[in-house]
Amino acid sequence: MSTAAEPAAPPAIREDVQQQAAEWLTVLMSSEVSEAQQAAWQRWRAADPEHERAWRHIEAVSRRFNGLHRGAAAQALAGAQRKAVNGKRRRLLAWLGVAAGAGLLAAQTDAWDGVRALRADYRTATGERREVVLGDGTVLSLNTGSAVNVR
Repeated sequence: MSTAAEPAAPPAIREDVQQQAAEWLTVLMSSEVSEAQQAAWQRWRAADPEHERAWRHIEAVSRRFNGLHRGAAAQALAGAQRKAVNGKRRRLLAWLGVAAGAGLLAAQTDAWDGVRALRADYRTATGERREVVLGDGTVLSLNTGSAVNVR
């Protein structure tokens, strides 16, 4: 008795190619797909037979999602978008860190003196002199261009 050999299963699609196919599906599902993006997608598919296999697989899977509630399908395919958002968030946090570092550096230099003078309890402009009587009766004489905080 002879048995027919079963056809060999195709090799598994690499994870990075699966991710790329999911990202392309997300791009193509958006309502703002440009002609350049369409052309890039077609080039990606033609670049490697594994890309085409991955695309056919994700098309089949997305057809199954068509029967689901639209929100559930979008949520299931949103993983690639989440990574992009996390990348933007990281860049924003990096820029905020740079800004905070610049602020700390400015606080240690003369550049901060102007800001500190604006926040002072008492100050005089250039050419102005002033005497201030403090709460405990102390008389404070401010010379021209001075600023003081009282504790």
